[in-house]
Amino acid sequence: MAPGATTSVVLHQKMAAGWHTYWQNPGDSGQAAAVEWTLPKGVKLVPAAWPAPKRIEYGPLVNYGYKDEAALLFDVTLPADWPVGQPLSLRAEAEILVCESLCIPHHGALAIDIPTGTKNVRDAKLAALFKKARARLPLPSRWPISAGVDDNGLAVRLSGPASDFSNIDRVYLFPLTWGLVAHGAPQRHELNNSGLTVTVPRGEAALPDEFSGVMTIYDKDGAARSFKLAGAPLATRKP
Repeated sequence: MAPGATTSVVLHQKMAAGWHTYWQNPGDSGQAAAVEWTLPKGVKLVPAAWPAPKRIEYGPLVNYGYKDEAALLFDVTLPADWPVGQPLSLRAEAEILVCESLCIPHHGALAIDIPTGTKNVRDAKLAALFKKARARLPLPSRWPISAGVDDNGLAVRLSGPASDFSNIDRVYLFPLTWGLVAHGAPQRHELNNSGLTVTVPRGEAALPDEFSGVMTIYDKDGAARSFKLAGAPLATRKP
């Protein structure tokens, strides 16, 4: 890593069969992974980019999280005056709740020393891991977003031509705010010539000023596309 450069580090979780961890909003139960970093002076770190979650059912509960594996990405920037050749030592304390029929909190100290210099060294195995992690991140929405609430619940709308949504089989909305919706409630989507609207019954949390979350669109051919929805003012009416 060169002085002044930005690179990524990844917290890679591999779960045993049947076990899962949680997204930022864990749903009806659970807890998101927490990482507390200790950084050398002048080093900057951007909080994790989270992969798109999945719906995880457990009895009457519906949680949001990950099975098999999950990768949380962090971007780290080295100061321009960092001494060439001095390794970048990153340290962190992590707490990750892993659940199956019971839940086990895992606590651990994480450590990595990244060499510094002016020559890049490529590791094919690590490159594949980072490529896979980035492929699972939700894409920025390419449609204008609006959100509102009425007697039917929370409604989130993507405005765009009908051709953009013509192959949709089903849609699932993951709000970032815990309790904004009833996590286990059925979600309904509507299509018209001006876009796609997803409606979900309200949960117990107070309304935030803005809506943020992830929408996953499942196409009729089995493909899934996830989009990051951020900063839509939340009106007290259906969009």
